[in-house]
Amino acid sequence: MTSKMLLLTLLASVGLLRHASVVFAQDSQKHVLLVYENRSDMQGNIVVDQAIRTYLRKEFDVGVDIHSEYFEIPSVLEKDHDALLNWLRHKYDGITFDVVVPVGSSALPFVSAYRRELFPDSQVVFWGREDAIQNWKADTPVTGVLAPSMSRQLTAEVRFILTLQPNLRNLVVVSGAAAPDRQWEAVARRELGSLERRLSITYLAAPTFEDLTQFVQKLPAQTAIIFTTMNEHGAGTRLGKSEVLTKVAEIASAPVYSFSNIHLDTGMVGGVLLSQ
Repeated sequence: MTSKMLLLTLLASVGLLRHASVVFAQDSQKHVLLVYENRSDMQGNIVVDQAIRTYLRKEFDVGVDIHSEYFEIPSVLEKDHDALLNWLRHKYDGITFDVVVPVGSSALPFVSAYRRELFPDSQVVFWGREDAIQNWKADTPVTGVLAPSMSRQLTAEVRFILTLQPNLRNLVVVSGAAAPDRQWEAVARRELGSLERRLSITYLAAPTFEDLTQFVQKLPAQTAIIFTTMNEHGAGTRLGKSEVLTKVAEIASAPVYSFSNIHLDTGMVGGVLLSQ
């Protein structure tokens, strides 16, 4: 991470706490709901949940009551809206949330969809990429801690790779089969099209895990791999990014780059990294 990105991250974190200081008064118990896309065992969700809880408890001690919910959000919104609404009403009956924190791009429309029934008076503080703010449809303001858009980070990632590998000839972009994985693939195809005169670009989209591991072992010289995300592989099996990235970095015949510093221990080279 560059010093500029680190400074922006720190300023954003301070801004979240300052905003919370305004929202929270010290004379009564306050309630916060953290809404995550995807599973509770995902490394990114674990780190973010711990970070938010640490900051809020440091600021407000025992004066804040924090709850976390985890959803496979696209399918929930499409199939289970009424059932989930009734369950959340029952679970949090008697609790009025002062702040709701959607974590991740699909968590924001989730909160928007349920806001009128469940969170009419809550302040929304979004934690995720700036792309998602464009889809906020509620009639109340939203603030947040924003990471760069996918296109901006991907462009910066390629510049970083070309600095480290100026003789690069081949670029492999790995993505999975889940909805967020396909979104990364679409952004990559759009943003990297102008490089196709200079580089041979392979989009390894939704391979099976077996095909992926076989492919990355046989890459030619002057190749780099961008591992975007793989929540699901082509055969429909759900995956953990850390585990897949660790295996790919271990066996690949080319350097592997990704986007978050929580995955530095996987063996990847690095990249333009975000800090949760």
